Amino acid sequence: MMTWEPFYDGYLGWSDSTVSSRLSQISDLQNADTAEIVDCCQCIDEALACRLLRKAEKAPLSFTYAQVVELAVFISDEELLNALAIAATGPCTQENLEELNNNEIQDDVITDIAKHYNLHDPNEGAIW
Repeated sequence: MMTWEPFYDGYLGWSDSTVSSRLSQISDLQNADTAEIVDCCQCIDEALACRLLRKAEKAPLSFTYAQVVELAVFISDEELLNALAIAATGPCTQENLEELNNNEIQDDVITDIAKHYNLHDPNEGAIW
């Protein structure tokens, strides 16, 4: 078993196969800082980043809307991004909402977030 701290401290020096192996061994991801997870995801292969994010989702950890926006830049798994957006916590700005909308988050998820935070739904009145 491995804890998050030595994983985070060492992953940059490891091969993808070592990251993959050690990713499976992390036993305390629920204690990790989500900012560190986002940072790690930016530096590893997308498939490994998606594994890490799914593991974080099951921990369960919640990312902020701003972090989901950041992840959407380099994660192409729309199902995963939608799940992270649904579970996101903290404040959501109009800018965050529009960035989520521009990064393939489902319309109904965008609408729910807009209603919850009294923001303008960027899809309202849109003609597709």
